[in-house]
Amino acid sequence: MLCGGQKTILYVTPLLIYVRKMKLNRVAGNNPLTAKMFMIAVDQVIIHDQLPIFKNAFQMMFCSYYLHNIDYPVEIGATLEFLQRCMFKINPDQGTKVSRKEKGRQYTMNPRVLSLISKIANFEWTE
Repeated sequence: MLCGGQKTILYVTPLLIYVRKMKLNRVAGNNPLTAKMFMIAVDQVIIHDQLPIFKNAFQMMFCSYYLHNIDYPVEIGATLEFLQRCMFKINPDQGTKVSRKEKGRQYTMNPRVLSLISKIANFEWTE
């Protein structure tokens, strides 16, 4: 797939893509902070290609994990779990959407995420 004149590799998990458009030989939306249009891809298929608002695109990308019953990749599992619990207020009593590791202990909640949430809560109460 070509995105802004560059070849883009789409991954299996839900993906938020910012669109680079050529405008008078200049690139408009050269980075995610200034992009004017976003796309969502799941399983290497673009499922929505006309999302002008980042917030809506981000919410749709995150919801795709639940709609398509996709586990969080291990590499970004802690980040997605933090967003799930703090931004989207989805707090299951047990289980996690992070893919199981081959080795190691499986936690109900990532210890790093738990630590960060605790530090944020303590900061809010002490300030």
